Amino acid sequence: MTSRDERIDSYCDGEEFKNWMETVDLLVTAEFGIGVFDLPDRLWRDMFDSGMSAMEAAQDTIENPWAE
Repeated sequence: MTSRDERIDSYCDGEEFKNWMETVDLLVTAEFGIGVFDLPDRLWRDMFDSGMSAMEAAQDTIENPWAE
């Protein structure tokens, strides 16, 4: 089994995006008890590149977890 940190490390390119993803994952996990990689795929990098904060991305995911 791959740890959450290993999944984020392999998914992210760059420290800033990695930190952003870790925050989103922690917020989503606190709400659902599962992380972002256990939910349907989302366009995380696009959200990050558009300037969406980690809190906004987590809130969007929490409000509609099954969106792609």
